[in-house]
Amino acid sequence: MYIDSKFSEQNGKVFLFTLPFVVVANWAILRSNFLYVDDAARVYNFGSINQGVHGRPFADLFYKLLTSGIFIDFSPLSQLLALSCLVWSGILICDVFS
Repeated sequence: MYIDSKFSEQNGKVFLFTLPFVVVANWAILRSNFLYVDDAARVYNFGSINQGVHGRPFADLFYKLLTSGIFIDFSPLSQLLALSCLVWSGILICDVFS
């Protein structure tokens, strides 16, 4: 697949135009003030840091590298990253099939 400079310029503009609409459409999910069922017990019992006992040793490592071991709530950040990846992959798929 050949990608030229116009490809990235046009897709960057579409991305910046589309992302706010996707964020507004998912605003209720982003602002929700409750945990998922599997996260609730883990946060209340272990403080969300001891993930290795649940088979997630790399989650512990990644979390300690990001926060230096201090508990910080990243809750909407991962969802915003996922939404931006969703928008970008949709733009790439539309471009490939157009």
